[in-house]
This record gives sequence, structure tokens and C-alpha cells, in this order.
Amino acid sequence: MLKVIFQPHPKGETIIKPYKKALPALKEVYFNLCAYTGRRIDPAECAEIDHFLPKCTYPKKEFTWDNFRLTTKRLNSKKWINILPLDPFDIEDGWFELNFFTFTIMANNELDDSLQANITKTIELLGLNNSNLIDSRSRFWDYYNKQKIPPEFLKELFPYIWFEAERQQLL
Repeated sequence: MLKVIFQPHPKGETIIKPYKKALPALKEVYFNLCAYTGRRIDPAECAEIDHFLPKCTYPKKEFTWDNFRLTTKRLNSKKWINILPLDPFDIEDGWFELNFFTFTIMANNELDDSLQANITKTIELLGLNNSNLIDSRSRFWDYYNKQKIPPEFLKELFPYIWFEAERQQLL
């Protein structure tokens, strides 16, 4: 089966890789939440399966569920083969902090220097503080504060903001 996937194919023909069939199940199990941003993936965005350990480096992990992370096409393309972000499955509560004035994400300064460096590397590698994500976080928080959206809506669409607001006692 792998031979078929990796062989060249006639121009114009599309080969659907077997792991892509897991996308609907992954979206259901993870409530369509991006593993890296902690927000619901908008239907207009392209949800993708990220292989946390790159397929080219770890070919035996290409079809294993424990290597799949749900993300967006944009974030999936940010990862580099030789530099991996922190695994979302290993991150503990409070490692990343949301600044509610700038809506940037940063490492918790109470962590040891090595862990802070890895968190900062992850933020930079994935572009978690790009202007689109900052604007999105700011907009949703503003909508919530102006009561344009109910608390349940914020909690469902952007659970990371909700978690951080709760952790920082802003709710």
C-alpha cells in the first residue's frame, strides 16, 4: 500500500493518502479545535492532519493516530522538519500565558529558562502571535466584554481565551 502512495502518479490524478480519511474522526474527537491555537477551526479554514513527528523523518508514524494533531493548513505549513514545536499533548496548563492587553501569547515567566525558551520557540515557529491570530483573540474577547456574544459562545469557539481569562481571574 505504501508503494502506491509514494510512487509518481500521472499528471492531474489525485491520490488520497489513507491517513486523510481520519480527518472527520479527528475533527469529531477534538471538537474541531486546533491543537496549536486552542480555538475552533472556522469552516472557511482548511482543517488538516498534522503529523507531529514528520512523515519523512518518521515514516512508521505516518498512519498512527497518536502522531495526528488537528490544525489548520496555515499552521501545518509552519512546522519545519528539523525543528519541532512543543507537542500540544505534553503542554501543561499555565505554560503559555495570554496577555489581555496585547493579546499576544508568551511563556510563563515562572517556568525554568529552558522550558521558557522551548515555549518561545514554539510560539515563533508556529506564528502564534501573527497579526491575524492576535486580531482574532482581541475581537472575540471584545465581543464577549461588550456582551455581543454569550459566555458559552466564547468558551466553545475559543476555549484557550476562556481558560486564560478564568486562570487570570478575569471572568
